[in-house]
Amino acid sequence: MSQVIPQHISLPAEPCRIDTGASGGYIADMSSFAFDTHAAIKALTQAGFEEAQAEAVGATVSDAVGGNVAMKTDIERLEKRIEARIEALELRMTIRLGAMVFAAAGLVIAALKLFP
Repeated sequence: MSQVIPQHISLPAEPCRIDTGASGGYIADMSSFAFDTHAAIKALTQAGFEEAQAEAVGATVSDAVGGNVAMKTDIERLEKRIEARIEALELRMTIRLGAMVFAAAGLVIAALKLFP
């Protein structure tokens, strides 16, 4: 038995945001979007699915979409966190390298004074 999922079931490409206007920022950022299981089940049953099958598909899609989808804003936040950690690591490495160069220079100077 071949069954076709209706073409009109679609998900938004980007998260919804509410622009604050003058500040240039956003007051709300939805990191996930709603999936209307009732509408999906109705559309699937109208397309020929049995009710149990439509409910199973609706529940599966709802679970998958509910918390396991990374939105663009999630990825941007993660990218900023990674960049900040890399910058902190670069600073620590620069300080350590400077300390090693300073210690090595001190050893060379001490060796030259002790063994002229």
